[in-house]
Amino acid sequence: MKDKKGHRIKPRLTTKTISLTILGLILALIFIVPTHTLFNDNVEFCLHKKLLGFDCPGCGMTKAIHSFLNLDFLKAANLNYAVFGLFPLLIIQTAFQITDLQVLKIIRTIIFYVFIALLTSIYISRITALIN
Repeated sequence: MKDKKGHRIKPRLTTKTISLTILGLILALIFIVPTHTLFNDNVEFCLHKKLLGFDCPGCGMTKAIHSFLNLDFLKAANLNYAVFGLFPLLIIQTAFQITDLQVLKIIRTIIFYVFIALLTSIYISRITALIN
């Protein structure tokens, strides 16, 4: 979009703003809603678990995020320790979106690979527990 003089007009709501707002609302919802309301053990949403019979690497992540946000780090680690890679990734991603610094892009990439390594180790441990 351009104004009458041909200057580029920046939109007021950018995708960065919208995505950060949605992320903040999701985290606030997970933090605010009581545990018994948010988590129902009778309902299974994981297609991986339904098809293969064991937890996927992401199983327990919502409960782990809830525990992490409520500063119960031991419970968060027991539920899904990849949550400790998720929050640094979200923080660096947010900082990169705001500033566009290239050093943050490099750090984001490193943290992303650490997060993937955590998920992979969770998956391997769940498969080996199933075998044993």
